[in-house]
Amino acid sequence: MEVNPRSFVVPGFTDADGIRYVAQGPTPSVHQGDVVVALAGSIMHLANTDGRRKLIVAKILHTISVPGKFQFLLGESLVSSLSKRVQRAAFKTSEERLEKLFGRQGQKKGFIVRASEEQVRELRRHASEGGQSHHWPFGGDSRSTYNLLEQRLTIANRHGRLYEVDTRSFRALGDQDVRVSFANITAGSMTAPYYNTQSVKIAVVLEGEGEVEIVCPHLSQDSERRRGEEGQSEQQQQKQRGRGSESEEEQQEKYETIRARVSRGSALVVPAGHPVVAISSSRASSSLQIVCFEINAQKNERVWLAGKNKVLGKLDRPAKELAFGAPAREIDEVC
Repeated sequence: MEVNPRSFVVPGFTDADGIRYVAQGPTPSVHQGDVVVALAGSIMHLANTDGRRKLIVAKILHTISVPGKFQFLLGESLVSSLSKRVQRAAFKTSEERLEKLFGRQGQKKGFIVRASEEQVRELRRHASEGGQSHHWPFGGDSRSTYNLLEQRLTIANRHGRLYEVDTRSFRALGDQDVRVSFANITAGSMTAPYYNTQSVKIAVVLEGEGEVEIVCPHLSQDSERRRGEEGQSEQQQQKQRGRGSESEEEQQEKYETIRARVSRGSALVVPAGHPVVAISSSRASSSLQIVCFEINAQKNERVWLAGKNKVLGKLDRPAKELAFGAPAREIDEVC
């Protein structure tokens, strides 16, 4: 979500639980690095009181009402949809005054509106004084907000930085079973290849350019062979089947690698058990910055395939030699 300078997101709610990461927060009450948890039905509103920069938020939603679908519902529109009789009884006022108030809603376009200079000043003053509306600032109180960039780094070296938060340090994430992380990869560097044992990773590129490689065990050469067979004659297929089981086993041991260029706004999904590498372009003017939401985080383990904590280094000597068909000494020099 991008909110232009001096704009206001009108009060409303989604019928889905949401986790939000503030990628760019130029306002007094919303800061870059804020992680905000808002449960379904939480009334929320948001103001960008900055006069120059956009407010940028990345978010994931866990649908509640209809699986896979959600709606942003405006509070005023919901009330105005009630019958006039119910409105009069609920607000204890005349139909004329209700029509005057709720009739204006039809003139608004969308759920993000422009704020006047006077309204911006009032919103800025309210925030600077520590004032908070009923649900600050996205939904829920300040206990539902955690600044990721103000915490201890998980990884920090000349190749980049990694910040992470899960339910151990931010309890509001507990019911969602999600870990949120922010990676800043130096231009010309890359992450060590790894895979998650349980988590599905949803990642959004916030800044920079680079490349991502994902090894997909389910898109093996075997599936490619089946697609190729669709265009072959029956005689050709029978001839291929007669090559023996050894050839088939060799085919099944090769996996498909998906490679993609990524830049600001790119999104990707990495299922559990799929090794992944992110590479920051050496030609880019800035580092590659990625925010990640890892679902099913509680029992997840990150398995490194290279680097200081690589899993291959933990294998005993016979296991290494049997797996690679080479002396352990040679394997250790490479892996």
